[in-house]
Amino acid sequence: MKNIILILLLIILPISLYSFDGDAAFNKATGLYNAGQYDHAKDIYIGLLDSGYTNATIYYNLANTYYRLDKIPQAILNYERAKLLDPFNEDINFNLKLANLKIVDKFEPLPKLFFVEWYEDLLDLANSDTWAYMSIGLIWITLLFVFLTFWFSFQFNVKKSLFMTAVITFVIGVFTMFMTFRVSIKENLKNYGIIYVPSVYVKSSPDNNATDLFILHEGTKVQILENINNWYEVKIQNGNVGWIQMNSFEVI
Repeated sequence: MKNIILILLLIILPISLYSFDGDAAFNKATGLYNAGQYDHAKDIYIGLLDSGYTNATIYYNLANTYYRLDKIPQAILNYERAKLLDPFNEDINFNLKLANLKIVDKFEPLPKLFFVEWYEDLLDLANSDTWAYMSIGLIWITLLFVFLTFWFSFQFNVKKSLFMTAVITFVIGVFTMFMTFRVSIKENLKNYGIIYVPSVYVKSSPDNNATDLFILHEGTKVQILENINNWYEVKIQNGNVGWIQMNSFEVI
């Protein structure tokens, strides 16, 4: 018993200290930000992310810091990363819109079919962790109703109602599992980027001598379609497609 307690303490103590250090660093960075020392705050937030503290709040605070430093591409990048983890956060979405007002490129997005918009909104409803928790909860609820179905085996009407409830919760559980899988792919799929250079000509093919199709400026969001060596085919909101080099953008 003593050995088990000792092992648990050895596991829990480092985790607690790690969390405490992270909290202390986060509070220090927030204090520096409030004091107007944005460069120092930025370095601490980046250090937290490099140490494995990847949550929406840190990305959001780092984005705010970059915004204060007038580094708009970096601000947009981190607002977008924060949005991936917390899609419906009003502060993140509002500040992202403000940052996008400061960039040069303004493109009208292509209209989408209503069911595509509905599906994308559904994907943004929650992050993969939330969908996973819902899946686990529904599985347990399904098992509970299955157990109760057998418990009331001599009462036909009650048994029928419990069985139907178990079927419904099972179907919803399967759906939430599917959503967990799809949202997890979306969160980990690096298929969007932010232009990080002042301007870049988008080429008709992956070649420096190819025709210039159009120009993009820093802060613009692009969809990454495919890559050949250091060249990436990208798509912008209005549907235009072309090729840029890897050093022109940062992946969200």
